[in-house]
Amino acid sequence: QEAADQIRSLLLSKYGHFLKAWRTLLDKDSSNVCNWDEFQNAMRALKFHGDVGGAWLALDKDLSGSITLEEIDSLSSQLLMNFKEWADSQFGSV
Repeated sequence: QEAADQIRSLLLSKYGHFLKAWRTLLDKDSSNVCNWDEFQNAMRALKFHGDVGGAWLALDKDLSGSITLEEIDSLSSQLLMNFKEWADSQFGSV
């Protein structure tokens, strides 16, 4: 858990908000998930030299083999979902 908290702090320090970190670093392909390879690449880009594997295990709470914005920061995930629901209600879905 300590490594995951260190990563969260680094993400906020570098990007200012979890949503920005998610979109620009962790979910570059806009798949709404970050797999192990993407996570490793993101940690190299962050220059994180801590326990990458331990952080992955702490973040992948449901052991699905990928992490979501919800697992990084639930408030940011809820913010994004609320925006999507609003946009869909105003403009229709894609």
